[in-house]
Amino acid sequence: MAGPLMEKIMRWVATVFVVGLAVVVVGVIAFVVLFFDAARTKDGDEIAARNVSATADAIVEDLGYQRDTADAETLAAERFGHYSVVVTPVAWSGSTRQGEEAVIDVRILATVEAQSATAVFGASNTEGSAERCYRFRLIIHEYPVRTDVDCASLPDDVDPPVAAARPELPDDAENRVRAILEDVDPAELAMRVQAEFPEPGVSVDTTTTDSGESVVAVGVAESKDCIVVVRAADGSVFRASFDRVQLEPGEGGCRVDLYTAPAL
Repeated sequence: MAGPLMEKIMRWVATVFVVGLAVVVVGVIAFVVLFFDAARTKDGDEIAARNVSATADAIVEDLGYQRDTADAETLAAERFGHYSVVVTPVAWSGSTRQGEEAVIDVRILATVEAQSATAVFGASNTEGSAERCYRFRLIIHEYPVRTDVDCASLPDDVDPPVAAARPELPDDAENRVRAILEDVDPAELAMRVQAEFPEPGVSVDTTTTDSGESVVAVGVAESKDCIVVVRAADGSVFRASFDRVQLEPGEGGCRVDLYTAPAL
C-alpha cells in the first residue's frame, strides 16, 4: 500500500514542480520581453502617424451631429483650431444650410521630438513627423463623413479661413416690437413689423388670436435668435418664454406657435 501511495505523491510533487517551473519561465520571458520593449527606442515617425490618426478621429467626434447652419469657410475657421497637432484647413466649399453640403479639406501634421530614457523603463524615441490629409463632408442633421485625400492634390499655401459674422437680432429688437404692439391696429401688425425688420435673414411671424391677443415672433435662424412678444387682451405687453429646442434645425423655428401652440 505504501509503495503505490508514495509513487502517487511523488508524481504529484513532480507535476507541481514542473507547472511551477513553467509559470516562472513564462514570467521571466514576459519580463524580458517587456523590458526590451520598454528599452527599445521607438520610431518617431510611427508615433507621429498615430497622433495624426487619433486627431482625425477626434475631429469627427468633435464635429458630431450637424445642427449648425453656416458656410464652409466659417466652419473651417471655427471648428478646426484647437488640437495639439497642426490642423490646417486648405480648401472649403458649400454650407450646411438645408439642401446643401459643406466640404472641408484639412492637412494634419504631427511632429515628435527625440527623447532619451532618463530612468529604467523610461520612454525613448527618435525624432519624427507624419502628415495626412482628409476631406470632411458636413450635412445638416447628419454625422460627418471623413475620407482620405492625397495631400499632393491640395494647395500648399492658402490664406486661413475667416469666419463670417453670424447674423443676429439687434439689441433693441424687443423694445422695437413692444413699441409697435402698444399702438398698432391688429390689421396692420404684420406690415408694421416687416417694415421694422427688413434685413435679410430676419424672420417675422405675427398673428391675432381669437381671444384678442396680438403675437409677434422675430428671429434669425442661423444664430438661433428669437423673441416672442405678446400684447394681451387687456393691453399689457410681455415677452413669452418657450422651449429653445424648437429653434434647432428641423424644428418649428421662430414662429408665433411657440406661444400659441407650444410643444408638449
